[in-house]
Amino acid sequence: MDYYQNDPYKQNQRAGQGFVFASLICGILSIPLGILVIGLPLGALGILFALLTYRRGQRMDLISKMGMITSILGVISGISLLAFAFLSMPTMLKDEAYRAQMERMYNILYSEDADMTFDDYWNSLEDFYGISEEE
Repeated sequence: MDYYQNDPYKQNQRAGQGFVFASLICGILSIPLGILVIGLPLGALGILFALLTYRRGQRMDLISKMGMITSILGVISGISLLAFAFLSMPTMLKDEAYRAQMERMYNILYSEDADMTFDDYWNSLEDFYGISEEE
């Protein structure tokens, strides 16, 4: 016999279990997918789901805390990889081998449909990152 059958706290606890596991799953997936851009929104969703379990009147149990921690790690890994890619681009733009590789990719992808030539595209990248041809 369940004496706590009509307890509103226990019913609310069962209703929020979906958010708990969604937070954990989003957090776990956001860490390896942080390499892609998908990791950032998954980590943000994991944080949101963990906070929703807390707002629903529940204490943050172990699974909610793990979901929050893994989501935060996923967001941090995604942001750090994007920052690394953005900060390493000026160095890569100075490399002639990188330019040749980019030109091959550009010609394969945009050979017929391009509105600009590769040199215009390359110059726009150099202008964006503040690199001149003299450097």
